[in-house]
This record gives sequence, C-alpha cells and structure tokens, in this order.
Amino acid sequence: MNPVIPFSLVIFCVTVQVWLVLIALSGVIPLTDAVSTAVWPEWQYFVRPERDALLFHCFVGLALLAQAIGIWSMRHQLNQASFTKTVMPFLAAEMVWTALMLNAAFKVIVYHDRPWLAQDAFIFLSAGALASKVFWPELKSWAECFYQKITTCSFGIKADVAACLGLVVLLYVPDDRAVLARMFFGNNFQHFDSFTAPAWAFTKGAVLNVDVMTEYGIGIPVMMSWFAKLTGGFSYTHLLWFWMGGTITYFILCFVFLRRWLGSFALSLMATLLAIKFQMFHSGVTPFIFTLPSATVVRYFWDILFFLSLLGHLRTLRKRYLFRAAVCCGVQIFFMTTSGYCLTIAFIAYLTAFMVLEHLRPLVCESITEAVRFCSFLFVVPLTTLGFLVLTQGAHLWTGEFWSNMQEFNNYFLSGFGLMPMYETLQNHETMAGLMGFFIPVVYMGTFLVTAGLLFYRQVPREDLMAVVLSLYGMTLYHYYIGRSAPTSYYVVCVPYVFILFFWLQRWLLVLKQDRRRLILLSLGAVIVYALLTNHTYLAYPNIFNVSRNPIVDPLVVSPIPDGRSYFNQSVSKLTEDQKLPANSLGNKDEGIKYEKDFKTDARLDQYYDQESDFGRDAALIAALTKPADAVPLLSSFEIKMLIQADRRQFFYYSPILLARPMRMRTFPNSTMYSLIHARRTLHQLQEAKPEYIFMEKVFLQAPGFANFKDASLASVLNYVFENYSPDAQGQYLIAMKRK
Repeated sequence: MNPVIPFSLVIFCVTVQVWLVLIALSGVIPLTDAVSTAVWPEWQYFVRPERDALLFHCFVGLALLAQAIGIWSMRHQLNQASFTKTVMPFLAAEMVWTALMLNAAFKVIVYHDRPWLAQDAFIFLSAGALASKVFWPELKSWAECFYQKITTCSFGIKADVAACLGLVVLLYVPDDRAVLARMFFGNNFQHFDSFTAPAWAFTKGAVLNVDVMTEYGIGIPVMMSWFAKLTGGFSYTHLLWFWMGGTITYFILCFVFLRRWLGSFALSLMATLLAIKFQMFHSGVTPFIFTLPSATVVRYFWDILFFLSLLGHLRTLRKRYLFRAAVCCGVQIFFMTTSGYCLTIAFIAYLTAFMVLEHLRPLVCESITEAVRFCSFLFVVPLTTLGFLVLTQGAHLWTGEFWSNMQEFNNYFLSGFGLMPMYETLQNHETMAGLMGFFIPVVYMGTFLVTAGLLFYRQVPREDLMAVVLSLYGMTLYHYYIGRSAPTSYYVVCVPYVFILFFWLQRWLLVLKQDRRRLILLSLGAVIVYALLTNHTYLAYPNIFNVSRNPIVDPLVVSPIPDGRSYFNQSVSKLTEDQKLPANSLGNKDEGIKYEKDFKTDARLDQYYDQESDFGRDAALIAALTKPADAVPLLSSFEIKMLIQADRRQFFYYSPILLARPMRMRTFPNSTMYSLIHARRTLHQLQEAKPEYIFMEKVFLQAPGFANFKDASLASVLNYVFENYSPDAQGQYLIAMKRK
C-alpha cells in the first residue's frame, strides 16, 4: 500500500477528533443574536442562530491545513515503503478513538434530554485520544504484549467457570425492593400480575383454567408457586427471584451449550453476551425486562436443556439423550403451551432426519423394529405433559370445561385480538426494525435449506444437523413476532438467531489464517462488549456494575418514556382535572402522584413503596369478613397484592379483573374484561355463588348512572353490585358491600 494512503487517513481521523472537541467547546459559548430585535414578533420563531456553517468551515480548513503540514513535514518518510508498516498500528488506534468519540457525540445528540453520561464519556475519550498520541510508544508496547497474551492463553475449565460466574454477576440485581418499587409505580404490577394471579390462585388451591384463567399455560404459574414455597413463602420478592434466577440459569446454559457445540470459548462467550444484549436490553422492555415476564427467556426455558440433550445424542447416539429431549418438550408444553409446540416440532424434525438421511439411519436402527423404537420417543412428549397435568389439575383434566377454557385465550389471539401486521413497522417509518423483522426468518430459512442440502449429500458432519433443528425451531418460535409485530418483538425470541449467526461465523473463521482469526475474534468481542455496555437499557439495569448508586431514580441513568414523560405513574400523568372525580377513595383530592425526580435515593423510594404498597387495613377487613377457604370477590387495583396480604384467593375467573392504577387516583380503573362473553361469565359467577360480601374501592360509590364509564363490562358488574348489595364495613381504600 502506498504510504500516503494510511498517513492521509491518520490526518483525517485526527481532524475529526479536533473538530468534535471544537463543537463541544462551542456549545458553552453563547450565540449572538443580532436580528431578533429587528424581526416582527410573529416571525420570531424563524430566528434560530447557529454555528453550523462556521464549524463546517473549520472542519474543511483543519483537514486541508493538517494534510499540507503533515505531508510537508513527513515528505521523506512517505517515500519509504516501510513507513506503511510503521503507521498502520497508529492508524488503527486513531480509527478506534475516532469511532468512539463519534459514537459518544451521536448519543449526546440523540439523548439531548439526558446527555450527561454521553458527555462524560466524550470528555474521557477526548482525553484518552490525546494521551494515546503523547504516549504512543508505551501504548503500542502494552497493546502488543496484551495481544500476545490473549492470543496464546488457553481456556480450560477455570475459564468456563469464571465465565458462568461473570454471567451471574452481570445479571444479578441486588436491590430487589427498589426494583419492585419501580414496577409498582411505573407499571402498577400490571404485566407481572398476569403471572402472579394464577400462581397465587394455585397456591391457595384453585384449579387453573377452571377457577382462575391463566393466559400463558399451566406450568409457569404452577412452578412459580412451587418456587415461592421453596424460597420461604409467596411474595413478590420471591417471584422476582424466580424470573431473575430463571434468566440467569438460562444464559449460563446457553454458554455451556455453545461451548460444547462450537468448541471455542471466545465464540461461546461472545454469542452469549450478544444474546443477552439483544434479548434483555432493548427499547421494548425499557426500563427493566422483568417488569414484562412474558418477554424474558423464561417463557421458553426448557429449550436450552432440549438442545443440550440433542447435542449429547448427536455425539454419542445414546438413547437416554433422546428421552431427556422428549421430556423437555413435554415439560415445555406444560410450562408454556405454544413454545412447547415449537420445541416438539423441532424434535419431530430431528427424529425424521435420522429416518430420512441414508447415512444417519444405520447409526440408530438397522431394522423396522428398531426404527419404531427410535420414533417411539415421540410418545414421551404427550405422556410427560399428561403427567404434569394430572399432578396439577386432578379430575378436572378430564372435563370439557377445562379444555374449552384452555383454548379461550388462544382463540382470541388467533382471531386477531392484539395482533399487528409485520408491514406495520414499515408503514410507521420504522424501517430498520421492519427490515430486521423480515431478515431474521430469511437467515433461518437459508440456513435450513443450505445445511439440510449439505447433510443430504454427506458434505458436512452430522453435528450440523443441530443448525437445521435450531433454524426450524427458530422459525416456529418466530410466530411470536409474526403475530404481534411490535418493532422490538423479534428480540424476545432471538436466541436461536444468535446461535445460527455464530454457527456461520465459526465456519467462516475456519477458512482464515490463525493470526487473522484471532484479530477478528478480538475485534468482534470488543464491539459486542462496547455495544452492551453503552446500551442505555443496560446502563439503567441495577446490577452491581451500575454507574449510579441509585439506578432506579438517578436522572443519570433513568430513561423517560418515548414522549419524554416520567416512567413513574405514566398511565395517569396525562389526565386533566376535567377527567377526574371530585374525590378519591380516601375522600380527598390528594392523589399522591410522585415521579423519579421526587426521590433523591433508592432508599427513599423503598420507604415510599413500603408505605404505598401496604394494604394492611384493607387486608384486615377482608380477613375479618371472610373465611380462609373463601374465594373473595374484589374490585380493586392491586387486587392480587391485597389478597396476598389477606391470605385469600381471588373469586373472579378473570384475574386480575381490573387494570391497575394508583390507588389514590380520582378516576375509575378499567377492567380486563375485553368482551361481552367476559362480562357475562363474571356476572354468572356472581349470580351463581351469591357471595355474602363483595369488596370494592370506595371511589366506585361516586358512580351513579355510570356516566363516567367507558368500560361497559365493568359498568354491568357494578350495576349488579349496587342492585344486590349495600355498603357495610370500610377499610382504607375498600368498602365491603353486603348482600341485601
């Protein structure tokens, strides 16, 4: 290469760095406004003085001047071919510094409403870029030494254990109370309670999808209940441990699987970190993934154990691994039905491949009898599911009511309720997200077709069947995004996609020379780590590495919702006074609405959470008027939190029956009864059981004629209550309505 080319690129990089620093410095100098006094008031909005032209001229002038001075001063060295080898390491370093500074400047602009972290990063990087030029010989020597050590060290069992422990530390959240406080004030436990409600009902002896509906399968709430018992009792803290512990375990198993499949420590760790970055830290789960349990990897937890079992069978051909894989499929169907179906399809494909491919068939069976025995492992799947259903559902398993209720939520979903077309993101001009949504299935299908073809012609080892099965499983699991094509929904089910990417990366690296392979791995690892550590959702994740001691309320890391409002109490912060009632359930106008800025520390938030989430008086009211075995009809936000405190299970089949909102609001909450069928079923429950007491928020007493209701389902239930019940005892927020 001509030495002038890398030298000119060095000049360009340094010019960009200096120019970025000039832009930053110019921001602290006030702009002069010479024309606003001469412009009519109605045209004042048009006066927007700026320095863009001046800064552009500075960039051009700096680049030309630096190039002229540089070429003149280095004219003798530039005539020597060896100069290229000397300048290339310096060019690489300058390109890295320039890219990092540009990225920091970009984030300052994008996060202009909260630029502090990006500004600090820019200052640090500017100082680093200057120091690297001053101390370049020392930096080069250190980098060469580091490169030699990292490329020659071997990664054994100690490195694997260290990586697993690192994943625990990366994902573990020490302050669970502060996290629950954020979920309480930000999301009102709404999504969390969609799992907590059936788990609590099961804990209190209810039959799921008979007494209380469960949207996401029988197994998750059952295992939540079992986990809570093992960890000391049913509480929101222990349930948070369930989701967090399941997620940590899943990603550790991902690393173990990739380590065994791909062999490379570096590839396995990078793939796991990229899967964590994609799956856990994206805008669809801001600010905290466990607020939305359905978006975590726990929804398909058993698939990683399934793939570990298949890998064991591929390498040893021992049938016990097939048995384990079949059990994983059965447990996953019980755990979350739709994900279990996807896993079972992958298992069927695996068994079929061994029967169809001529070079694989003799490995597992040499006669029709052995073939039947081999395929009979498929029957282990429904038997496993049936076993868990019998254990948890008892005699209700054999009733038509149970199976009809099992399909209810799926029927709504399949009929279009809550679905979004894939092209909607493109129509909304979210081009990158939309194209990514189409690109992922293309990768799956391409991998499936190419690898299956190579397997058929015996041009790849049989272990590549794992890529075929992963691709098919990824395509079936991708129905989550196809059905509900929100811009970030593909991240929820992206783990197989990451595995496939690194499968192809491994194949590509095998054809490269050793030195180039190491350089690519080191560069890719640095990019992945940088992408994770600079992701704002990760920066707000309250692990021990967080840059703030108060990551829940500190403006340095806290993200507002897209329209700029606080995450806390977002569901009610836009309500105007004319949309509110004269008084709340406490009989006053004080709604006690607070935002992150109202708390100086996470500890203060914890204290306020303890105060606002303590429904002791209402729980005591419920406990005093009902028996421990009673199912309690309760119309209130935070229904499940109250019933847990009262140690009573919920009455209504649709639970939680209301969309939670702050208890002191002067508004009526809306219901989760989305259809006429839901309302009729709820009314039928009340008419048939005729409970002695119905508990509801006192704010509902202000609803004569229900003129303020837009929720027809809730209005019909309240009509029934007022016709058949009258006020009796009171708690803090609740009133007990006694049957007339």
